Parts: sequence; structure tokens; C-alpha cells
Amino acid sequence: MDSIQSQPSRPLTLWRDGTPDWAALEKTSRPSAPSARSQPDPAVTPSSLSLPRPVLQKGQITAHTIDPVFQNPWLTYEAIVVIFQGQSIFLARHRKSKATLVNIHLLKQQSSSVKPLLETISQLSHPSFLGMVACYCWEEQVFLVREPVELSVSHILASRCTITEGEIAAIVRPVLEGIQYLRGQGRALAALSADTLLLTEFGGVRIAGVEQSCQIDAAEMDAATMKLFALAEVVERLIMKNPSQYPWSAEVKGLPDELKRCNSPEKLLRSKLFEQSGDEGELKMLVNAANKTAYHNLESFKRI
Repeated sequence: MDSIQSQPSRPLTLWRDGTPDWAALEKTSRPSAPSARSQPDPAVTPSSLSLPRPVLQKGQITAHTIDPVFQNPWLTYEAIVVIFQGQSIFLARHRKSKATLVNIHLLKQQSSSVKPLLETISQLSHPSFLGMVACYCWEEQVFLVREPVELSVSHILASRCTITEGEIAAIVRPVLEGIQYLRGQGRALAALSADTLLLTEFGGVRIAGVEQSCQIDAAEMDAATMKLFALAEVVERLIMKNPSQYPWSAEVKGLPDELKRCNSPEKLLRSKLFEQSGDEGELKMLVNAANKTAYHNLESFKRI
């Protein structure tokens, strides 16, 4: 077991009944990002409980309209910890239902511009994308309330855990399904990396940043524009994580090259490797183990 990591040097921020002290947050410095070689970027905040997510049959997609709520989100949720990565992300719990945890993403944009964003999120509903719970607009800030996630693939890469073929397949399959869904909508992810591939407590895989996906012509759809080259790089890093003598199958060894040559994720999903992969519970043990060995750069605040 790793020795206890030292806490960031930033002083504790006093919170009023779980409401962030914005003035104090602005005055203090952001925690430094971990080394890209040894530690993951602090993309997510671990949680101990997850929001219930609707059970979907394979291929079933649900879409719902998200209307902004024009009130202070901290009247409904109590902030617990905060991290910074381009935007502020809070782990919070519902004030009445204490076991209900969420991630709250703070966007510094005017509430008048939030409608197109919410329309995009509502239109692009898929089990491989982060679930949206609510949206609050308050004092010229937008708060996106999303399902909580435990860690990112970057945390798995930084952990001491080995990884199995079934776990690699269980990570890649939902990502391919999400990319294929976007392809059918004439869209492609703006970015994909180990930091944007997130895992829930129960082993579900979620792709972050779908609201930033862009419209693209069918003629321009290829492995590069669909971010399959980026996914291949993630797979290569996962394979290299294990000892060099690890007995990988030919299917896994050849997966990065298959991704780079792929013009149709749907065809690749019919391969033997993904047909044999189980449900999202395949990754639950890996998430649990990686959470214990990877370093999480979090800021925990005193609440009064």
C-alpha cells in the first residue's frame, strides 16, 4: 500500500454550511497538476456512492429535455471537495438525501448562453456519455450537475494495478459505442484521452466532453477525425502498463492497429474481443483497486 500522500499546501477554505466561499476560492492558488508521466491529471473527484442510473437495454437510447433552474445550487447541494482543471468541479451531496452524490461542474458563462449547450446535451443522450442531473444558473455562472465518477483511465495508468484483456475490452467497447453513436449523428468528439475516459464506482465507462463534439461531413469521417487514433494510444498505454512478458492475445496486441485502420466502429464491435466482453461490472474490481493505489489531487475543505 502506498504511503500517505501529503496534502496540497493550499490553506483550508471555510465554507458556510456547504456553500463555497467564492472570494476565498478566487484568491487562493490552484493545486499544481501531477506529473504526466507518473500521475494523472485531476480530472475527476472520487465518490463513495453513485447516483442510480437508469438500466438500459442494449442499443436503447433515452433523451430528455434539461431546463435550467434559476436559483442557487448550494441551497440544494452541499459541497464536499473541489478540484480545478480548466473549470471547477465539486463533489457534492444532496442536503436532504445525504447518500445522493453528484459532480457539479462550474462554467463561467452567462446564463443566457446556456440554452444551446443544454440542447446539445439533451440531443446527444447515450449510456457512454456522462449522465446529466440538472443545470443551475446563478449570479452569471452555470452549474452542471452530473452523475459522479470515481476516476479516469489516467488514474488506472498511474496505479499499481495490472490489467486484464477483459478489462481492456470493457473500457474500449463503450467508447466505441459512443463514437459510433456520434458518427450516426454526423458528429465527432473534439478530444479524447485517458483523462476524458471516466469510470463510475460500479465500473461503467463514460466519455467526458460530448457537449463539445462538432458537426462533421460523412466524407471526413475516418479513424483520425473519430478520435480512434487517440483511443489506440490509450490502449497502447494500457498494454504497456503490464509486465513485458504478460501473455496478451493476438486480438489485444493488434487492437491499436485495428483502431487506426477503422472507418466503422460498428464493424470493429463485432470482433471476437468485444463479443466476449462482459457487462460494466467487469471493471468494478479494477476501479476499486486503482482507487486505492492511484494518487488523487483533491482539496478537502472544512465546512462550518
